[in-house]
Amino acid sequence: MEVVIADPEVIFREALRLLIEKEPEWTVVGETGDGATCLDLARKLEPDVVILEVRMPRLSGAEVACTLRDEGTPTRCLILSTETRSSMVRLGLESGVCGWVSKQSSSDDLLKGLAVVAADGTYLSADVMPTIVASVSRCSCSPRGSPARRSPS
Repeated sequence: MEVVIADPEVIFREALRLLIEKEPEWTVVGETGDGATCLDLARKLEPDVVILEVRMPRLSGAEVACTLRDEGTPTRCLILSTETRSSMVRLGLESGVCGWVSKQSSSDDLLKGLAVVAADGTYLSADVMPTIVASVSRCSCSPRGSPARRSPS
């Protein structure tokens, strides 16, 4: 499987490359520090997965994912970011991101997310999931122990 890494931090990209390439099934075919170059690399190299930081110069991770989705490319996008606010994660998912892993997660969590996304699945790391569940629950669930609201008959 082929991966492109897009993160503005050079040392982080280098470390991520070393981590990913320890796995025999993965090859990093490109890396960049900005969204526009990432989009160009994804179009040219057609990797299986692009790992994106949400906040990048020129184009955000969500903008890259949205563009690739709208162009019909088979490349799947996974966000790897310190950003875990539900509004940002939901925006990413609505933009075509297939996975979101917090940079506070373990390397095993990232590799699991990478495998799930590459296999056409959707993945949220354990520390991202509660924010999404809480944001949905605020909208659709009654507090524990209280009766559900009913519309008048």
